[in-house]
Amino acid sequence: MKPILIVLLLVQTAVSFAQTATTLTKEGSRVLQLHEQKFQWMIHRQTDSLGQVLDEQLQYIHSNGWIQNKKEMTEDIRSGKLVMLQVTIQDARVRIYHRSAVVTGKGLFRVVLDGKAMELTLLYTEVYVKRKQSWLLASRHANRLVP
Repeated sequence: MKPILIVLLLVQTAVSFAQTATTLTKEGSRVLQLHEQKFQWMIHRQTDSLGQVLDEQLQYIHSNGWIQNKKEMTEDIRSGKLVMLQVTIQDARVRIYHRSAVVTGKGLFRVVLDGKAMELTLLYTEVYVKRKQSWLLASRHANRLVP
């Protein structure tokens, strides 16, 4: 009887791990899609859509040390102070930790800040938190790669 019980427990454990891996893959895909969509909303100045994926306590740290909250970020995009022309993601990976996700990436960013055009290669980390059924960007930090 004990060997049957042990086998059943091992099978149940294997199934549980398989379900967790599948869930993480689905959640990871959702976060990466949101991560990419966020850049498109920034490029097209869709601040209403962008605002829905930004946490109220957002801290958005640019590569030049400029720190913005949700209101400042959306207003600067709306007003044209910050214009995102193009974002080319060269690499992005996600790790899920229960109700948070960490995206690390590298990309080429073509932007205009206060009328000055720039092309930057950035390494960045974004932290998303899951509130109810939605993922929200809570923190971002970027570092400029100098050639």
